[in-house]
Amino acid sequence: MNDATPLLKWFYDEDTECGVLRCAPCYELHVAAKPTLRSLTPFRANQLLNPRGNGTLSTGIFLTKKQQVWYHHKRRCIYHLCLVGSESSKHHKAMDEYMKKKELKHETTAYRNLFYAAIADLKLGAAVKHLEILLSLLACCSVDIGKMGHGRNNCNDIIYCLEKVIDGKIKSWLSTPCPSTLLPLHYWVTANKATPSRTTNQAVLIVARSKDGKPCPIAC
Repeated sequence: MNDATPLLKWFYDEDTECGVLRCAPCYELHVAAKPTLRSLTPFRANQLLNPRGNGTLSTGIFLTKKQQVWYHHKRRCIYHLCLVGSESSKHHKAMDEYMKKKELKHETTAYRNLFYAAIADLKLGAAVKHLEILLSLLACCSVDIGKMGHGRNNCNDIIYCLEKVIDGKIKSWLSTPCPSTLLPLHYWVTANKATPSRTTNQAVLIVARSKDGKPCPIAC
């Protein structure tokens, strides 16, 4: 079933010889309305969504071994995917959300690869001279890098985004209480001939202790 279309999901239990067939985009609408469904097994979720019957492709169809599954439900699946019948409006809405998430996932993958290339170039210490070469190599290897932001002039924006993410993670880490004391981590600042108000080549470090008491220096 999954080989025919990624939209239909088939779950089978060998012990009970029963299965659940459902439309993945439509089911995600139910999960969005009731997030607790995500933690349930397909069979338990099917019972909650269909307390009075076998259900629909949107909520999940419960099937047993005695039923001639494909013969009875082939047309039902085709009608559902082709937006024919009473569930057409619900499936159309579900497909809109499905395509939005799919496009967002595609963009996220491209952005992540751009960040990886920028980080690799920074490790080379080449002042972003090799960013375009690295991106060209990724593109030749069929890696998704999107269609925009391929020039070295965009590297400053990429680095700015990386700095914001790193700063957020450090802030969250420093403000998280230790399990032993229930107080935030103890940290201090050490500097070596630095002028904190100016950009210099000297070292300024924030040193915090982990929950195990180990010092963890953070370069400013």
